[in-house]
Amino acid sequence: MKTKQNYRAVVVLLGWTLCAVAGTHAQNSPAKASPKTKATPHSAQNVEENLADDFAGLQYSDKQKAQIDQIRKEMNSRRQTVIKDQALDVDQKEAMLLGYTRLTYGQMFEVLTPEQQRQVRKKISDRQTAQKALQRGKQLPRTAGAGTPAAETGPVK
Repeated sequence: MKTKQNYRAVVVLLGWTLCAVAGTHAQNSPAKASPKTKATPHSAQNVEENLADDFAGLQYSDKQKAQIDQIRKEMNSRRQTVIKDQALDVDQKEAMLLGYTRLTYGQMFEVLTPEQQRQVRKKISDRQTAQKALQRGKQLPRTAGAGTPAAETGPVK
């Protein structure tokens, strides 16, 4: 158990170090015009929504409820610290919040029983399959149209 706690501490420390290095690099590099950040599939907001969906419908024991409440309280405290930090830009805050959300997700997953973990994995798999199908539906098949070599040369005789 101590090894897991030490591992988590190292992972969190590495995350903070990477953010600090990225922040220092961003401050030392020339300013570039950056477009507004879009909500990507991996944004903190989307990950939190997936978390709620993936864990929905599970029946928790009293011990699990207490552990999950403690995890959420700790993470909310950390999130508020990041949100209020004036030294971080929007992208850095988004990265930190995403990291905390994923850390919360992992810690909550560890609290679950093996059967609950299987249920969550099934929901994740189903969601990913649906996302892939949606992405495939958005991709248009390549056909010979204006501007393509096949359209410019005409039909083959």
